[in-house]
Amino acid sequence: MIIRKMVIVVITIAAALVSSASAIPILTSEYPTNNSIGICPCIVLGIDMEVSTGHANITFYYSENMTVFTLLDSYINVTNSTHYVHTCQNMTQFNTTYYWYVYSENYEDTSLNVTSPIYNFTTAISPEDCLGDAPLDMGLSMGVAGGVLGGIVGALIMQKKRRKHNE
Repeated sequence: MIIRKMVIVVITIAAALVSSASAIPILTSEYPTNNSIGICPCIVLGIDMEVSTGHANITFYYSENMTVFTLLDSYINVTNSTHYVHTCQNMTQFNTTYYWYVYSENYEDTSLNVTSPIYNFTTAISPEDCLGDAPLDMGLSMGVAGGVLGGIVGALIMQKKRRKHNE
């Protein structure tokens, strides 16, 4: 009889641990990919976030020196999807390496949290060398609110330019 009670307790604790672990947000598919080079300044950073139960908070941080990271943007009580943040007010220099990471926590239980690895990318030497997101002037002219759309349009333009260049 005592053995049965111990087994039930162990199974209950194991089930609680599995349930908690699945509620920790999962971060994947960063953009730009780690160690990218030739990226235009004023880029749109992105990451996929998945939380199996409930909602999550997600926060982006950046740095130019890996010593001090600064809050870039955050989203509260979000669901599974790709989350973007526009960088036109912060990451505007050519020929610069930027570092960034994402912190995410379960909205209902902030003790269930995860921090991504620190990613980096290096911006292009000049506008003509850009391989990534929207050109700097396009993102700025559209403003921060239209920045994501500008980033998508800019990425499509850059893809078309690369195809012509490779032909």
